[in-house]
Amino acid sequence: MYLENYLLTFFMVIFVYCTGYSESEIDKIYGNDIVEIWKSPGMESLFLTNNDVSMLSLHNDTHWSAVTNECKCKNGRCETTCGEWKDGACLRTKQVCVCDPEFGKYDEQTCIYCKCGKGFNCTIDRNSRGDIRKCTCPEGYYDYYGECATFCSEKQPCHNGGTCQNGKCNCMSATHGPFCERIFWCAYECRPRLTVDCVYNQEKQTYGCLCKNRSLVFDYKEVLCKPCPCGEGTCREERHELRCDCKVGYQEYDRQCKKCDCGPNHDCELHWKSGEKICKCQKGYFVREGTCLACECGHKEATCSLDIVGRKICNCPEGYVDNLGLCEKKKKENCTCHPTAKCIETDEGFTCACEDGYMGQYHNIPEPGEPCIDIDECLSSEMCPRRDHQKCVNFPGSFMCQCESDYRPVGGTDEFGKITCEKYKVSWLPTGITIGVVIVFIAVSVGFIIYLKKRESSAVTSGFELRRSR
Repeated sequence: MYLENYLLTFFMVIFVYCTGYSESEIDKIYGNDIVEIWKSPGMESLFLTNNDVSMLSLHNDTHWSAVTNECKCKNGRCETTCGEWKDGACLRTKQVCVCDPEFGKYDEQTCIYCKCGKGFNCTIDRNSRGDIRKCTCPEGYYDYYGECATFCSEKQPCHNGGTCQNGKCNCMSATHGPFCERIFWCAYECRPRLTVDCVYNQEKQTYGCLCKNRSLVFDYKEVLCKPCPCGEGTCREERHELRCDCKVGYQEYDRQCKKCDCGPNHDCELHWKSGEKICKCQKGYFVREGTCLACECGHKEATCSLDIVGRKICNCPEGYVDNLGLCEKKKKENCTCHPTAKCIETDEGFTCACEDGYMGQYHNIPEPGEPCIDIDECLSSEMCPRRDHQKCVNFPGSFMCQCESDYRPVGGTDEFGKITCEKYKVSWLPTGITIGVVIVFIAVSVGFIIYLKKRESSAVTSGFELRRSR
């Protein structure tokens, strides 16, 4: 037994040549590891599942018998020739093999099957890189990696999407052979060949395995044909994996179709790890116990939710109130503003507001039920600034600025309630005039009083004298 390396395209194939092995004996040696056996004159080739050895070839070659010391040429004929010459005389003769057609001479005592095709001969090129067969192809044929192949034509087109150029096929990805009829890895992936076919997908430029019994599917992981495991769906092959096309209401999980229904027109998914159902409901619906239930509040800006018992809860936008599960516009007669606030009707319903000088207790604009309180403007040092000799006096809903002592307002009050103060100026003229007026007033008053008293006294005297004369 001996080995020969043979390079075919991108794959290294190892051949093993054996003497005198029958098919049954080969089966005993390799058992179920044999994938495929090809037969040709004097040779048997087989594919094994072992990753290290892609193919083994066995055949009965010509050999030298050490027992009888005779040339044995089963695939050729023995001829006697001179083995050593000296001075024109043959010192020693030897027997060599002349190989039959379809066999090539490996050495002087060995013929190897050419594998170039029926009726084609070959030569063996032995060098440091290994033994390479070279086919001797006649006209109309060419050497295709160690086999004589015919040129492609309209009558002999290329297979599996290959194109014929100058009589030779230009093959698509994953295919090879003189007519692109061979598919890489088919013998390894699609096995056993007795029950599995290898087909080529020209669109995807890849191969796939189909069971000869089309009611079964090929499982790439388990490498066998079996019934479709999808259940409520059909099986398909995707990138050399078994996948499921499930019916409506089902989703694929772990190569099985599991029920996944959240209701009409709603999306359902299965968690990639746990397989738990995940519902994706449309707007206006909410998930409740694995089903999308209607949850519409009648306003596009409202949010809807369901409580633990499935009761609808509406969170309405401003200006709307929840009325039996629907957001309705607020009405003024239903105003819930605090008595200290006023209710203002708007397009969105109503809103609460405070009078001028007032604000909400917690917000500038009071919420419903929030009271209005007075704004103490005097808390701001800028309302009546002390640097301008002013002081602030707060009133309900308003305020007033006053001047400090020895200062008086000038120019009145502006639109913001502020004044301008200036210090009093001392002038004797006004004071003298005032004093003079006071003195004159006092003198006139005193004179008038004296006058009245004199008149009263004269009247009393005249009356007394009149009574005496009578």
